[in-house]
Amino acid sequence: MVRFSAGKLVPFWEDVMSFIQIPDHAWKLGVDWKVVWLLAGVHAVGVVGAWYASVFAPTYTILLAIAVFFLCHLAIRTGAHSLYTHRAYSASFLWHALTIVFFAATMQGPLLTGVMLHVRHHQYPDTEKDPYSPMHGWLWAHMLWVCFKNPQLSARDAPWLLRGKTPAEKRIIALVKWQSERAIPAGFALGVLVPGLVASLWGDFWGGIMIAGFLRLVCQYHCTWQINSLSHIVGPRPFGGKNSSRDSPWWLFGIPSLLSVGEASGHNRHHRYSRDFRIGVGYTSVDPGKWLLYAAWGFSQILRRLGAPPLVWGLYRFDDDGSPSVLQ
Repeated sequence: MVRFSAGKLVPFWEDVMSFIQIPDHAWKLGVDWKVVWLLAGVHAVGVVGAWYASVFAPTYTILLAIAVFFLCHLAIRTGAHSLYTHRAYSASFLWHALTIVFFAATMQGPLLTGVMLHVRHHQYPDTEKDPYSPMHGWLWAHMLWVCFKNPQLSARDAPWLLRGKTPAEKRIIALVKWQSERAIPAGFALGVLVPGLVASLWGDFWGGIMIAGFLRLVCQYHCTWQINSLSHIVGPRPFGGKNSSRDSPWWLFGIPSLLSVGEASGHNRHHRYSRDFRIGVGYTSVDPGKWLLYAAWGFSQILRRLGAPPLVWGLYRFDDDGSPSVLQ
């Protein structure tokens, strides 16, 4: 088994042997101890949450954790990724607000920073400028990069994020800034305390905190990070390209795609047609993010007929030959 990295094929076993590589530029930027301690704390309480779930097996709390997981991951897939990073469609203020609130509950840092880093990942894949390049080993691409300070970022990395003229656009920018300036407290409140309060309705406040809060966050982190690691190391590359991106292999039965709500489904194609709101384009492709956007677009057609403003519109699609089309 081999993977493509930095212009050459690297044997998978060689990559595993070098999984603890840390690039020189990361040491120069320095360890981000705030993030390290935050992740350590979340994982520690998450382990307690796993024990609590296995011993007491609170059915409603476990179902709550699953629901929060998928709602938050859909906000990553359709909001932070497709809407804010790749501008694959347009959306109403209500849609923006929902995706930002649920993204905040993932506790994955400022939205502005995440978008700018991902733009660089697409612009400079598998190079030193790629913030989570797999050329430094799968563990670096998976999570080690998070533990180091980010490179210098500026509004030029994603100028569309802070550019607005209409009152609606300015309200959206205010929401993005709100989450980006308060990522940790907002994430703790929305992603930990709120699930605890919901679970208290059936008398399981601490279960909601530990299972639907911290254990769900641990699962959410690794299901997000596997797109940078697993989807750049294992799987076919039907669209080629000078990067290591890969589609989810058939023998994983769509599990990575389901756990990432579609991000892993057609990742190699996504690197070629990044503005396509679909990541898995086949009828059998597991891409819940695509299904949600299709459903929202269909509901928007009903709203239009009723004279109400739509939720989403202008969904970009690309044929495999690169021909674009738009769902208005």
